[in-house]
Amino acid sequence: MSPQVATVNQPARIPLVSPPEWRDTTLTKDARLINCIAEFVPQRKRYDVKKRPGIGPNTSAHGGTGPFGMFAAGSTTFYSTGGVFYAAESPLSIPVSSAPTEIYILGLGSTGVAFVKNDVGASIITHPLAWQSTPITDPNYPPGALPGAAWLDGTFYVMNRNGVIYGSNFEDPTTWNSTNTIAAQNEPDAGVALVKHLIYVLALKQWTVEVFYDAGNATGSPLSPVPEALMTYGCANPYTIQDMDGTKFWLTSTRQGQPQLLRLDGLTPSIVSTPPVDRALWAFLPSPNNSGANTYSTYSFVLKVGGHRYYGLTSVPNNLTLAYDMDQQLWYQWTDSNGNYWPIAYGGFLTANVGGTVMTTQIAQNINTGRLVAIDADYVYPTDAGTVYTADIYTERFDLNIDRVKQHGGLHLNSDFRESPVMVRYTDEDYVNWSNPQYIAMDNMRPYLSNLGSFYRRAFHFRIQDDEPLRMPEMDLQLDVGPA
Repeated sequence: MSPQVATVNQPARIPLVSPPEWRDTTLTKDARLINCIAEFVPQRKRYDVKKRPGIGPNTSAHGGTGPFGMFAAGSTTFYSTGGVFYAAESPLSIPVSSAPTEIYILGLGSTGVAFVKNDVGASIITHPLAWQSTPITDPNYPPGALPGAAWLDGTFYVMNRNGVIYGSNFEDPTTWNSTNTIAAQNEPDAGVALVKHLIYVLALKQWTVEVFYDAGNATGSPLSPVPEALMTYGCANPYTIQDMDGTKFWLTSTRQGQPQLLRLDGLTPSIVSTPPVDRALWAFLPSPNNSGANTYSTYSFVLKVGGHRYYGLTSVPNNLTLAYDMDQQLWYQWTDSNGNYWPIAYGGFLTANVGGTVMTTQIAQNINTGRLVAIDADYVYPTDAGTVYTADIYTERFDLNIDRVKQHGGLHLNSDFRESPVMVRYTDEDYVNWSNPQYIAMDNMRPYLSNLGSFYRRAFHFRIQDDEPLRMPEMDLQLDVGPA
């Protein structure tokens, strides 16, 4: 008689977390986490699977269709929805186009509170006694300014498609001098967006990024280039640009064309998308047209909740949302309760004094309703505004590195106590055909399924669909290995 293998006496422990392993652009096979996140536990040297952040109640009074845009910090929100721009819920006369509304806080005291722009013009928002807007009518303000703007040392900057950067007068964004210009011209590629990054102004173009600093020039533009900081990565879509704690992210492009996600720390760029994710990033191309309008309905967000920092991308036409966990360095796919894209964009925070305690709420804009909504971890909002969504764990295929058929005696899920069961099924045929679903009761001391047949190579699918938070690190497999 052949001796039993070690996995009979001591079950094999298999982690549930795996980076996406998409082999092609269909995203329907291979290991992945949907509506889940992972959190590394150093003292146990393992990852816990949890649910993604949930959507809480509305935090704005108005909703509607796009174009959208929001800024929230402190106690005031600015947002665009239903063709109307609101400052602290007061409607203002801001020109609306097909492009998202961009909002930048100025901090100029009585001169201005915010600079608001899109592809048809710009305005200044002030609050002397009540919220009011003043359009910028200076003929030197460039028509068709590209997405993005930069406020640096008292001057506001925008850029056109030719890579020319225009500057406002000092601490006066209503006045623009025709001589206050400088061109990003190291390469002949077209301009895409302009952003401030730390103490620099970045001109993002098709396949390069040029860096400028405030040189305090007495004539012309105050800006001068930093030639040694030229980056040979461009920007594929300006609506993917986000900032989290001084780190920039955007969907990059090069002369070779493959989109990747770029992370910029200081002036050091790095690619954080993996090859399987790169295959999915084609969904977020092509970049918008020359006018800067968000023609292709691409949105991005940054969220900081539950000890995690997320950057996310949504393509409405391709019905896809991908999220990158900055600190765990993992990628996830997030959906709504119907399996469609997760309808969250932008990101900001509100503070309020509640009974003498300052409370901070992470908020974002719901692109299905146009309203601002609260966002928090699954232990605060385990649903999306009361609607239960499905969390799915697809494991990688495993064979324990043994070229034999395995007899699967049982499966044990390591998890916190939960009232709701977990659905489990498995595939022995490369994610094509699946077993009938079974359910593991999670309110037992040892959640367990037995007699799961035999296999050569197997992958599992676990589904959680309830209004409870989740923490589930791994599974134990009771296996015996057959003869050669």
